[in-house]
Amino acid sequence: MGFLYWLESTSLANWVGGSLWGYPIMLTVHSVGLAIVVGLVFMMSLRFLGVMKGVPVGSISNIFPFAWFGFAINTISGLSLFTLQASWYITSVPFLLKIAGIIIGVVMMVLIQREFKVAGSSLDTAEDAPQKLKTFAIISLVAWSVGMIGGRFIAYI
Repeated sequence: MGFLYWLESTSLANWVGGSLWGYPIMLTVHSVGLAIVVGLVFMMSLRFLGVMKGVPVGSISNIFPFAWFGFAINTISGLSLFTLQASWYITSVPFLLKIAGIIIGVVMMVLIQREFKVAGSSLDTAEDAPQKLKTFAIISLVAWSVGMIGGRFIAYI
């Protein structure tokens, strides 16, 4: 717990929590990162589940760099927001659910990306995703939803 208390006393935590602009900037950046990563992951997952059949499954691989960019934005802004109340967040059930959802969501992103590398160009013209991608898509949708809902509940529970 000493490390968490130290985090709460850093200059970053003081800027985010004590300045006029720190918290609104970090919360806005966090929202933008969330929109990017979750929006793209939902789009990919829905395509794997049969939505947007006119879009070749293989073309989804072009989205990964943007999704990872959104995740990087969220990681940096999320850690900045975490410094405000680190010792409280670590015991908050909604926060822990959020983190669990994010971890599972990231694992699914890695597995989906790996599946694209294994399949190679065979997915470039595929109209239907392999069953493995469909399973990853369902898990991903649930995981990121849990992460988002957990994040919203932090303020209320």
